[in-house]
Parts: sequence; structure tokens; C-alpha cells
Amino acid sequence: MVCHFIFLIYKKYYVMNLAVFGFMIYIIHLAAIAAIYRSGLGENAVFADRYKIHSLIMILMIYISLVDLFYSRINRKWVFVISMVVITGSMYFISYVEGKQKLAFSKFLLVWRTNQWLDKNYNLLAHPYQDQANAIMTRALASGYYRLPHQLLKIPDEKFSPLISSAGLCSRESEASFESDFNIITVGPKLSPFLVRIEGMIYGQRSALAAKPEPVHIILSSHKQKYMFTAHSQEHVEKSIHFRHGKSNKGMLALIPFRKLKDNIYRLGLCYKGKVVFNNNFIIKQDHQFKHVIK
Repeated sequence: MVCHFIFLIYKKYYVMNLAVFGFMIYIIHLAAIAAIYRSGLGENAVFADRYKIHSLIMILMIYISLVDLFYSRINRKWVFVISMVVITGSMYFISYVEGKQKLAFSKFLLVWRTNQWLDKNYNLLAHPYQDQANAIMTRALASGYYRLPHQLLKIPDEKFSPLISSAGLCSRESEASFESDFNIITVGPKLSPFLVRIEGMIYGQRSALAAKPEPVHIILSSHKQKYMFTAHSQEHVEKSIHFRHGKSNKGMLALIPFRKLKDNIYRLGLCYKGKVVFNNNFIIKQDHQFKHVIK
């Protein structure tokens, strides 16, 4: 496109058709301003692929300029028409192949980052606004206003929180509680998800959580069954919506496979440093369907 514009200047096309030439300058000027603004004035990003602007009007102007320059000089008009059709088809095919590859890569990157976010509560495609993006995503999913496209997501078995079968660990509820806050989201069909994600914080004084790190266990307890899953810690606790300044923040994140739970009503509890604290959150599985109740 730039080479063609230089060619038009060489041919003094502005003398032949000043209106088309002036409009092309106007489009190039707008594209340059938009690219610079969207790239944040970054020298290395101005001409990156994601800031390229393909104007249909500019392509139309190029066709008009070609007709003005060559159509009247060619005796066999059909040769010119066929040539233009071939050029147009070639441009469409090249742009289609290139665009398809870029869309496939963008889809792969988006799915990979979403999987990373489910596991680490970080790495959404929103740099440098990770905090805002994480808060919006978490609240939208927890409130049910948005659901992830679960058909595209894939959680490897090793990423699920391990199920602990030790009977002596976290066996009784502790009288001395600890302060905590968390959210619960599901991934999969609305009524029958395949993943229950629990993410949150355990709070304490700055010196209270600075000792040897200990794991946090998620307890799902009912009259008939008891499940205990080991949550993994968060590397970027400050990105969580539950992060509190002035306190020690013990980040936890558990990915619970919903299919492993039997039909029942489970009370949700946390076990940390041998202390078991239950809260007013209940997870219900009935006929393979999920329901989260707060009482």
C-alpha cells in the first residue's frame, strides 16, 4: 500500500485525480494517528500486527487509481478486468490464510491464559491491568452473570486438588477460629459442572503466617461422607479480590472435580494448622446437579 502510494507520487497522480489522491492522504493520516494512539506511543509497537489497520476505502481508492492510470491505455479491456479479478482473488486468499492463522493463535493464547487463571488466579490477557481484569472475571463468574466457554477449556488431571484420605487429619472443628474469605465458581454446564473452584485468603497478623508454610485443606462434610482436598498456595496473592493490606494473606486455591462427589449436602470448611473452621456455605449435589447455598 505504501509502495503504491509512492508510485502514485512518482506518476504525479495528484495532477490527474486530486480528489482520490487527497482522500488517500487523509486515510493514511488517520491510520497513523490511530496506530500511535493505540500503541501508547511505543516505538516498537506502532507497526505491530495487532495495530495494522486495513481500510476498505483505501483499497477502493487504489482500484480507482489503477483504472485512471492504465485502463485507457490498454486496448484489450478484458485483459485488464481479468487481471484485476486475479489480483483481488489473490489478495483475499493471502489475507484469509494469514488471518486464519492469527485467529487460531489468538484463540490458543486466550484458552491457555484462561486455563492458567483457573489454576493460578493470574495471567489473564489484560496486561498491565491484571488486578482489574481478575476482579471483573471473579465477580462475574461468582455471581453467575458470566460463564466460561467450558467446551474450550481443559483441566489436566494433575491440576485438580488431591483428595486426602487421612482420617486423623482435620477431624474435629476447632473452637479457635481464624479469619478467611473466599469465592466459589464452577466451570462446565450450569447445572452439572465438572469443576468447582474455591479461591480465597486466610488472614492473620504479619508475623502469624510468616513461619513454615503449611497447606490449606478444603473440607466438604455431610452426615454420610467427608471429602478433604489440599489447596495449593497462590503466587500472586495481591491479585486476588480477597487480598487485604495490613494483614498477612495466605492465598489458597482448590480445583475440585465435581464428579468425585456423591449426591449429598456438604458443609464447606477450611483446615489450616490443624484448626478446622466451618462456615455458612453449602455445596449441594443432587442428581449430578450443582447448587451453592449460603445460610
